[in-house]
Amino acid sequence: MATDDGKILSCNTLEGSLKRELSAEKYGVRCIKFTHHPSTVVTATNFCRYDNAIRYHSLHDNVYIREYKGHSQQVLSLSVSPIEDLVVSASYDGSIRFWDLRTSVCQAVLHDIGRFYADYNPEGNKVAVAAIGGIVKIFDTRALMQGPINTTQIQTENINHWNGIQFSNNEKYMLCTTESNAYLVDSSNGVLLRTFPLRTLYRNQVGCCISSDESLVLCGSEEGKVNVYNIDIPDAKMMSWQGNSGPISCVKWNPKYNTFISCSTEISFWIPKIG
Repeated sequence: MATDDGKILSCNTLEGSLKRELSAEKYGVRCIKFTHHPSTVVTATNFCRYDNAIRYHSLHDNVYIREYKGHSQQVLSLSVSPIEDLVVSASYDGSIRFWDLRTSVCQAVLHDIGRFYADYNPEGNKVAVAAIGGIVKIFDTRALMQGPINTTQIQTENINHWNGIQFSNNEKYMLCTTESNAYLVDSSNGVLLRTFPLRTLYRNQVGCCISSDESLVLCGSEEGKVNVYNIDIPDAKMMSWQGNSGPISCVKWNPKYNTFISCSTEISFWIPKIG
């Protein structure tokens, strides 16, 4: 996990304990993602007075292995391919870039899509892009320059800025978030299935995720609660779990142990109990 003041926190999620704290204060840290090696991560620059680079970071000895430069403005999202050492980045500069961790040379660029977020699917052969204007585009990673293979327009609100996009564990759904709503989309045909209100009065960015069994959507809130929705039962009562003292900016599910975390000014570790 990354902090606003340029630290990386390594935690044991089973014990709910802090293992190690590393300093990355020169460039700051945002969009931190594990690679396929458990002691390395990729991060984006948070303090843009230096640059807008992406960095391959060894947690073992706290050194940068490689830098990836190309974005002219701050990086909004990073996603690591589940099958290869490939990374897709999305930036305020309106481009999406594809990187191979073994070289600093950018592998491919898609331009003029707008301020957006991107995510690999679980098979690693597609990338979902949440683009300006409420548009969600799916690209085949083997034929990027041929354009999107599927485009969905979410027309329930005037969407000029997304807060995130993610595939569910088995690629049944995509979850796309804005300041005010989370949208559950059928990954196979792009149909909007449900809309979940995020109830943000003060325009804080809150985190959302889908459980690994694809039955629940979990949404953070400004009040420090995790609001839980049953995907399969639309009229089921929303559950609210209090665990943080302030706005929850990140909610992440652990598919191996069926636990999750919620992060605000503190980190809460959860073992969900449904029913």
